[in-house]
Amino acid sequence: MRRLLIVREHGRLPYPEGTACAEVLVASQVAGARARNVFWGLGVGATFKLLAGWIRAFPEEVRFPIPGLRKGELGAEMSAALFGVGYILGPRIGTVMVSGGLLSAVVLIPAIAWWGEARVAPLYPEMTKTISAMTAGEIWSRYVIRFSR
Repeated sequence: MRRLLIVREHGRLPYPEGTACAEVLVASQVAGARARNVFWGLGVGATFKLLAGWIRAFPEEVRFPIPGLRKGELGAEMSAALFGVGYILGPRIGTVMVSGGLLSAVVLIPAIAWWGEARVAPLYPEMTKTISAMTAGEIWSRYVIRFSR
């Protein structure tokens, strides 16, 4: 199964976690440049964690509203693990992940906020708050991420 999914399908896996796992497994068997990328990713992630988490040289979370969009908000939650994995995966998969985040922030969350503004009762799966009472982050966690899987 490993040979079929990791070796033969390497480079064609659409999921970042699967691609990162495949890269680590392949690099562990093939020395040289591939293993160097894995260790660079670990080093960059560790340096990031040192600067953001322990020294607090910059905040781990940044958010700011998008003017003109109802509950439109751009934000970034800095994660050393994802930063290191992003380095291993490369710019193509990173671009796909950022594009999904931008689609959520600029299209989906404002559309859900606009649609749910007039609702007087909570909408499943949220059971206590109406959409108009939610923040952009709450809309993302209750609706966008839940139904994107």
